[in-house]
Amino acid sequence: MNRVDIQNTIDKTESVGYENIRFAFPFAIQNPETAIDLPFSQIRPKREQLSGANKNFFSMNNGVAITGLEYSVLLANIDNPILEVGSLSGESWMDDSVKFLDWKRQSSSSSTVYSWVMNNSWRTNYKKSQSGKVTFKYSIIPLKGNATDSKMKSLEIARPLTAIISDSKKEETSLFSLAGNHQISVSTIRPAKDGSGYIVRLANTTNKSVHTSFDWGSITTKKVVECTNQETTIEEFNPESFWMLPYGTITLKIEK
Repeated sequence: MNRVDIQNTIDKTESVGYENIRFAFPFAIQNPETAIDLPFSQIRPKREQLSGANKNFFSMNNGVAITGLEYSVLLANIDNPILEVGSLSGESWMDDSVKFLDWKRQSSSSSTVYSWVMNNSWRTNYKKSQSGKVTFKYSIIPLKGNATDSKMKSLEIARPLTAIISDSKKEETSLFSLAGNHQISVSTIRPAKDGSGYIVRLANTTNKSVHTSFDWGSITTKKVVECTNQETTIEEFNPESFWMLPYGTITLKIEK
């Protein structure tokens, strides 16, 4: 497998004193650019943040890509959404409890990131102590010279392929595939509530518009419409040719 899987297990005593637990990942990447995975998108610190956004720490979805001119890497996370980039800055704002002037106004990319897994500083609506054994999972995956395939690879970690043993001897064939060379993900597929077919949600995992079409497999289609998540029809949809916007999503009802 072209990746390294890590399980960090800690076994700690219960304490109500000030404490933090972080795992540091210092990658040897020169001139780095940090791209943090978000649901249906990604963000680069400073470059794609609003002026008033939190720059002390970040919430990531399935991982963070660190790309360089020569080497690039993806750190995929399974359990830990809070990330610090470049320094242990998550609590620096607490040094000034009067005017809170230590909130960072600038952020930048870094080849060193910190997975911030525990603290007992935020005691409102949080348990003030944490004890016992806890395991945190990570994967380190080499990337090509950019972060375009990082979302796909992090999705593979978050939603691994599952094999199921069956007594049925019937050969199962694919319902459909999507034509072309792209990175469109099928993020949802489920039976329609009225039993007429399937609800399918597609997500473009890249920052570029892409064109594709359905190649039907075992399903014989009667009609395809764009719909809401509640299956209310928006408009008719042409499955033979369509575009998806950068990081765009679309929900379809495929009637058999």
